[in-house]
Amino acid sequence: GDTRAWYLGLRRSYDTLVRLRERVETVVLPGMDREAQLLAELDPETLDDAALAAAADRGALQRDLADSTAALRALPQVQGRGVGALGWCMGGRQAFVAAATAGVDAAVAYYGGGIQDTLDLAPQIRCPMQFHYGALDANIPPSAVDKVRAAMQGKPAEVFVYDAADHG
Repeated sequence: GDTRAWYLGLRRSYDTLVRLRERVETVVLPGMDREAQLLAELDPETLDDAALAAAADRGALQRDLADSTAALRALPQVQGRGVGALGWCMGGRQAFVAAATAGVDAAVAYYGGGIQDTLDLAPQIRCPMQFHYGALDANIPPSAVDKVRAAMQGKPAEVFVYDAADHG
């Protein structure tokens, strides 16, 4: 075979794309189809953030986060490097869940709504984690932030509250 560096690099990239396509076709797309079917059963006229969060299957979300983390770790570009989770609002809660259940190396939650309701997962968190909240956020009261701060005491975690910031 051809041993020129540019050819070998191109070949590795092509092989990576083939593996990524296989993963998308066998794992990601079927999962998205399943989620789309579940969402199609919901009435969008009555769907607010709380209803969407309540409709989410916690076990399925944890499996999706773990599968996504494993898929990223399998990529040659990621091997030997870390995988992080980052999210805003409901995504912030998912970053927290990923820190507890998916084996990510670091996580950041920006105004993560509902984290205070999933603190049973806090003992499982071993990676560094940051939480960012707005003091003016009517969706996340100071008592919720205090619960998060207390649950993360003694862990590699930082909680930031911005006085002049609202939700988002």
